[in-house]
Amino acid sequence: MNNIKISIIVPVYNVKPYLNKCMDTLVNQTLNEIEIIVVNDGSTDGSIDIIKKYKEKYPNKIVVIDKENEGVGEARNSGIKIAKGEYLGFVDSDDYIETNMFEVLYKNAKDKNSDIAICQFKNVDENYNLLETENIYLKPNIKTSENLDQLIKINPAPWNKIYKKELFIKNDVYFTKYWFEDLEAITKVLLSSERISFVDQKLYCYLYRRSTSSSNIIKKDKIYDIFNIFDSIILYLKNKNK
Repeated sequence: MNNIKISIIVPVYNVKPYLNKCMDTLVNQTLNEIEIIVVNDGSTDGSIDIIKKYKEKYPNKIVVIDKENEGVGEARNSGIKIAKGEYLGFVDSDDYIETNMFEVLYKNAKDKNSDIAICQFKNVDENYNLLETENIYLKPNIKTSENLDQLIKINPAPWNKIYKKELFIKNDVYFTKYWFEDLEAITKVLLSSERISFVDQKLYCYLYRRSTSSSNIIKKDKIYDIFNIFDSIILYLKNKNK
């Protein structure tokens, strides 16, 4: 495909019960100029068979990476390295999205000349019932150097946003193997952007799974990951401001 506007990176690891719904909302996006990079991160539950089925049906839209298990961070990195799009988007493979999500975000980003476009999201349970969701409300157009109060409100999850690919490439930002791998990478990208735009529409559907939720007990070694991440962010800022 030529003239790809958004590369959508989807890391997959043992999500067979949820994968069809996720993929259906991706292949039916109203924005046509997309590529869907599905990264199978060593799944053992048959997820790869579902991926192959969609690849066979949509050969010009889906790119498949089948690799050994290294974690969600490395799976996203694999997608970034081959992405052809002007913008990047990330979707977790047990979640799903509204079919117009990427068209709305892309149009907003181009209209506002923004490096990052963000939408609202909603939480759903495993039966896809709507759960209470606390969303943030930002200015429609944020100049990062002048709106730090807005910047600190942004949820550093990767998935309800699109980003100019060059933010990752030029600033050498990749996801790490730390437990909070998205916190580090997305914070660095937010700090590297000049302009961020906001769409007050709930376009991303986050599946709240009790078995994998952050409400589970956090092990001590994972807490140390947080300190490592903040050290990395501070060093990144110091180097950028030299």
